[in-house]
Amino acid sequence: MSKPNIFFLTIDSLRADKLFGSSKTSVTPNLDSIIENATYFTQAISSADQTGTSLASIFTAQFPITTGLTHFNFSTKTETYFDIFKQNGYYTCGFFPDHEFFKNLTTNFDEKTLYVYDKIENWKNLYGGIGDSILKKINLLDNHEPWIFPVHIMDLHNPSALPKKFDESKYGENIYERMLSSIDFWIGQFYKNLDSKNTLFVITSDHGAYIPLKQIPSEIPSIQNFMKKGKDTAPFLEPIGIKLFLLLRNLAKKYRTQKLKKELSDIELRSFNVRGNNELFEETIRVPLLFTGLDISGSKIINDLVRHVDIFPTISELTNVNAVDTRTDGRSLVPLFTDQKMDELPAYIETGVTASQFNDKVNPKSTGKIIGLRTSKYKYLKSRDSHENLRILFDLLDDPMETENIYEIKSNIAFDLDKKLSKLMNKPKKQFTSDLSDDEQQKAEDLLKKLGYV
Repeated sequence: MSKPNIFFLTIDSLRADKLFGSSKTSVTPNLDSIIENATYFTQAISSADQTGTSLASIFTAQFPITTGLTHFNFSTKTETYFDIFKQNGYYTCGFFPDHEFFKNLTTNFDEKTLYVYDKIENWKNLYGGIGDSILKKINLLDNHEPWIFPVHIMDLHNPSALPKKFDESKYGENIYERMLSSIDFWIGQFYKNLDSKNTLFVITSDHGAYIPLKQIPSEIPSIQNFMKKGKDTAPFLEPIGIKLFLLLRNLAKKYRTQKLKKELSDIELRSFNVRGNNELFEETIRVPLLFTGLDISGSKIINDLVRHVDIFPTISELTNVNAVDTRTDGRSLVPLFTDQKMDELPAYIETGVTASQFNDKVNPKSTGKIIGLRTSKYKYLKSRDSHENLRILFDLLDDPMETENIYEIKSNIAFDLDKKLSKLMNKPKKQFTSDLSDDEQQKAEDLLKKLGYV
């Protein structure tokens, strides 16, 4: 029996509530159709609110607290499930932005494409050629079966260049949802070009996003054109141009926030938050997760709590790839596909690293400030630094907007969750950190700023 292929798509910054549910205003006929023939998890929880940290958790099936892996210390020596699939005869092909994290991840891949996302004037999206490149690659992979093809797209990440065709209210109430409407076309194209009987198609996200409730027209395309012209006429000004762009963007955001404080509630103001700080609201860690293809048919909506670390153990079982000896914090979710009951396991969560944490250069050993556990009913957060006394407990059922800290009121529940968290913290850790060169440190800090972690 031939081994099935695997197309693994992660959409940067995609929130669960914007792909499925009553608050969704985007127009996504292709995704809607796929969900009708998929197993979809409504309560999938990311391990972190930052790309590298969360994806490392997916690809190793281990929590960040177990591995110590973040966006900036991922080693070429780190074993991932891609190595396991390669050992089992799979052709490994990747399509990622040109971050150092992805360069290290794909060191041992058979084939990889790293598209430009490091320079503002060259940022590309699906409509800028990336979609066609992915389609071409899918068709060429027929010569390398069985294959596993992970793809990470940045279209939804702010700042985004929304195609003019979709900049209408009928495609969504804000730029974020209109962009998702534009992405839907390409997901439909990918799906049509897959042999669904012999291909497992998985869609998820690295983390969610804050979506500002007050929008202004996107000026990213015009800024990109300005940057291109500036680079052509005076290339030595390129670094200054990038810094100027970032400065203006941050100043504009601060001005809008101050102005809107007079008009909006605290919850509405939260939509202007930046990931990687001192919060882990649902907007940033609740992500979509669906499996389709192979023998998966009909729509199955599963509301059980699942974690990033469960994804690849599930893929392994669905494709009959032996990974039993692999160290993992996750488990296969396949029993849920057939309505079997599974005991709930809490999701470990943490904040990412921000540029503001660095006094000078990026420290690859830096970690997020906040750690916690998330169950189907409660979210418990605390400072990673034991000298800081931050403790937060939210009742997610009675207080879904997470407005009331009940740590003092339900200290017994917080104590129980803290004990479970301490067990994770005290597990033996395999360190993957490595020193960065001066050039790598500068690139890492610039990337943090460009992606909004400031």
